[in-house]
This record gives sequence, structure tokens and C-alpha cells, in this order.
Amino acid sequence: MPKLWGKRKDLPSDYPLLHHLIDTAAAAYVLWDKHLAPGVRAWLVAQLGLDDQDARRFVAFLAGLHDVGKACPCFQDEWPPPGSADYVRHEQVSYLTLPTLLNGFTEVEDPMVESVAHRIAEIAGGHHGEFQSVARRGIRVPGHSEGGCNSPEAT
Repeated sequence: MPKLWGKRKDLPSDYPLLHHLIDTAAAAYVLWDKHLAPGVRAWLVAQLGLDDQDARRFVAFLAGLHDVGKACPCFQDEWPPPGSADYVRHEQVSYLTLPTLLNGFTEVEDPMVESVAHRIAEIAGGHHGEFQSVARRGIRVPGHSEGGCNSPEAT
């Protein structure tokens, strides 16, 4: 089975996606520990309703999820090609698939859990600076009825 690639521009070989996601989560830990202003840290801890260490872990988790959309076959195969009418960016795939992936970790049908999963998806979907809802723009991953790469048609 081929490795999923996460980075390849200006590199001698493909950099594995899993390594990129772990690197990003680790970088979030360093930013939290060394560069985040104490007041901002306290505000985040309070807003998340977590203790400092759990908030730190949650932020690193969010950072690690940012490029999960790159696991989609349409990204891995670079088809349709960037610039084409059917092209969907990897962060849009993250936005479309993360609620399903995250809600799969719980057997409880809870609207609050779904809401949190959608908010996390919005963060990942906007990590290049565009936070609009791709669903509202009618964007979906070509050939996938659910709009995500985890649908049966994606294999």
C-alpha cells in the first residue's frame, strides 16, 4: 500500500502525511509552551472549560487535524487537477469529512457533540484563511455522493 503524502513541493521525495500531521501537533505544543501569552492561554483554558494540560492537548489535536483532507484519493492522485472546475482543495475536504470522522468516535447521538465536530471541521477547513462554509457554496468532492472522500465511491 502506498504511503499517503502530505508535502512534496521543493522536497527530494514525498513527505508522509502522518508525519506532517504529527509535526504540526508537536509545533502546536511548542507554541503553547514557549510563545503563547499567559493571558491568551488563560482565556483559552477558560473558554474551553478545560485545565491547562487538557486545553494544550486539545489545541495540538486541532493542529494535527488541519490537513486530514489530504488523505482523500482526489488529493493524493491530484485529480481533478488544481485549477480545473471540479477541483476541491484539501481543506474543503477536511471541512466536509471531519464531522463524520469525529462523530464516529462516540455512540451517543448528541447534538452538542455534532456541533463541536462541525466547529472543529470549520477550523480545519479554514486553516488557509477562508472560513466560509463550503457546503453553502455547493462544493462537494467530485464523484462522492456524501461530499467526502470516505464514501464508498472513493475507493
